[in-house]
Amino acid sequence: DNEFEKTYSVPQDKGYEAGMTAYAIGTPESVELGQTLTKGIISGVRNHEGNTYLQSDVSINPGSSGGALVNEKGPFVGVVSSKIMGYANEGISFSMPAHLVDDRLGVQYEGD
Repeated sequence: DNEFEKTYSVPQDKGYEAGMTAYAIGTPESVELGQTLTKGIISGVRNHEGNTYLQSDVSINPGSSGGALVNEKGPFVGVVSSKIMGYANEGISFSMPAHLVDDRLGVQYEGD
């Protein structure tokens, strides 16, 4: 029940492209580590089981899922969802495109 002067809005269009610089904002594993900002490149758009994901090399740490993925100028482009971990795999992470968040979560907004 508050009014805010500045907020992040959920975009209605794609705000990303392969090759663009992206930053992940998160809090890895422990609050004592504070908030982190990691930088990388969106390397492609992938589809898996009917869902679209942004693939990137942005470093993601355990606990950072759900954080914002933003571009160089600050607009929200995705929500960090996972990374590949295992033998011979390093530095591949995935994010839900921001313009699909409302649909995936089943959220609807009512106007004033």
